[in-house]
Amino acid sequence: MSSQLDPQSSRVVAWMWKILAIVLWLFTVILGLACIDLGREIALRIYADFSLDPGPAALINWVIIFVLAICWLSYTIGAGEYHWKHVGESSSWTIFAWAVAIELLIVILYFVV
Repeated sequence: MSSQLDPQSSRVVAWMWKILAIVLWLFTVILGLACIDLGREIALRIYADFSLDPGPAALINWVIIFVLAICWLSYTIGAGEYHWKHVGESSSWTIFAWAVAIELLIVILYFVV
């Protein structure tokens, strides 16, 4: 009895890894969208705590949204391509872990600030 998988089973396992990577990638993308709004709120709360002038708040609002949206878009495209080509490798899981850690840090900061 052979201990190796037949070619059909190995293709099924490969597709299962790809589906898992897509689901996890979608989770980080959706959480990243929420983090854009939370990051904006964090910046505006910090500004409101240290300033009496409401004038620059609108500029800060749009700058934070722009910067976080560029980061989110870069991650979405880059990580999606990387995960598709390197699915199941440890480097792919490391990128997922870092993305989730950063996003959870933003959520925690939102409740702390």
